[in-house]
Parts: sequence; C-alpha cells; structure tokens
Amino acid sequence: MRFTVIGHACLRIETSGPTILVDPWLTGSCYWRSWWHFPADADPTPELLAPDHLYLTHHHFDHFHYPSMRRIDREAEVLCARFGVDVMAGEVRELGFRNVTELPHGEVRELAPGVRVASYQYGFDDTAFVVADGDTVLADLNDCKIRGRALRQIAEDFGPVTFLLKTHSWAQSYPHLYEAEDPADLTLLTRQTYLDEFVDACRTLQPRYAVPFANMVAFLHPESWAMNAEMITPDEVRGAFDRAAGVDHTELVAMSPGDVWSDAEGFEVAASLFM
Repeated sequence: MRFTVIGHACLRIETSGPTILVDPWLTGSCYWRSWWHFPADADPTPELLAPDHLYLTHHHFDHFHYPSMRRIDREAEVLCARFGVDVMAGEVRELGFRNVTELPHGEVRELAPGVRVASYQYGFDDTAFVVADGDTVLADLNDCKIRGRALRQIAEDFGPVTFLLKTHSWAQSYPHLYEAEDPADLTLLTRQTYLDEFVDACRTLQPRYAVPFANMVAFLHPESWAMNAEMITPDEVRGAFDRAAGVDHTELVAMSPGDVWSDAEGFEVAASLFM
C-alpha cells in the first residue's frame, strides 16, 4: 500500500490492486467561500483525477465537493454508504458516474485479491472507511464520531490497525461565533472534547500510527475569520497524546498535503506547515 495526503480530508490510496480516492475536495472553496485549503493544495494531476474507485464518507461539502467531482473521470467506480435516506447514490449518478455501489454497514468487500474495504456508518449520515491491503489496515475515521463498540468492530473485522486518521479540531463555528441566553449552552464542546476524542479512538483501536486529519482548512470569509484563532493544531494533539495513558502502542505522525507513506519506503513527510 501507498497513500498520499492530498489535503483536508482527501486521500489517494494505491493498493496492490486498484487506486482509491477518498473525499475529493481538490480545488477552490466550499461553504459559501468560507472554507479554503490550508496549506494550499497543488493542482490535481491527471493520475489523481483518474482513480479506479472513489469513496465519499458523507454528504458535507468538504467531502462531497461537486466542483471537484465534475473533474474526475466518470469511469471510476464510486463507493458510498447505503444510508437510510438514500440520496447520495442518485446525486452521484446525476453527475455522470455510471458505476455507483452502495456499501452496507460493516460488510467487507474485496476489490482485488488481498484488497478489502468496508464502510462503517455512525449516526444517520456519516461513515468511517477502512482499506486493507495484505496486513496493512488504514482506518479513515475523518470526522465521523464512531466510538465504543461500533469502533471496536473495525479491529474485529480487519485485525490490527496500522493507521488511524481522525479529525482533531472544529468543523463548525459553535460555540465561538454563537450567543446564548444561558452561558452553559456554549460549553457542550470544548478544545478538550476534540483532544479527548482523538486519544480515546487511539485507545480503542491501538493503531501502529495515528495521524491528525481532516482539519487542514482556513476560514477566509469575514464572518468566520475569527475561527482561525480557535483551530486545534497537530502540535496540541501531540501534547495531549504525550500526556495520555493507554496509547503506548501508537506513534503520532503529523502529515501535510503531499506527504506519503508506503510499505516500501515508510514515511516521506516534509516539515509541517500547520503545527
């Protein structure tokens, strides 16, 4: 296996069989020109735009980005979860993709000899995606809140997890840009909430490596600019990780856009631009 962090929550995974592109927000902005890539992404290469398979974790614009989807080769097989409200597959087909497969929750599918994938739903509209190539198991939790027994199922189905990729910072303006009559209403989420959730996922899955992921954004709209000062950095995650118990089996690795891991060469990681 070889995987490349493209930016924010987008991964390109090269297996011993097919290539898989996950959550392609490749260019431009989303959320009404508020969210932009940080660090900025390079222009998509022809190889990036021609995957064998494409997986969409959920319906949010920074994961299912219509302008990016319109640039991808329509011959790609699009994989998505079989949600209870079944609209994603139809929207993908309307974009011109003819080969669309809905994956039932937790059902392991073999894409090629030795290459397995599965989609794990949590809540009504979000998923974690797992790719295994031989003994290498990559669990892309992105910003899915999967936890507890539901999270342990991944290790039960795939065995020891090599990589866990998980969000670690805000993907919303609550509570920083909100007002409330009762101040307690603005304490439901804190910085510590995100740090604790990252560490707890590592305790549960005991991956070989954990990568802070899916928060490589800058907020450039005047009404959301203040959120930039609130972002939780991978360096803060490392501090919480170093203080935590129960994660001794896991090494934390910060990866930036363009960084790579392969079973042949290991990590190819530049100095982080967003620590």
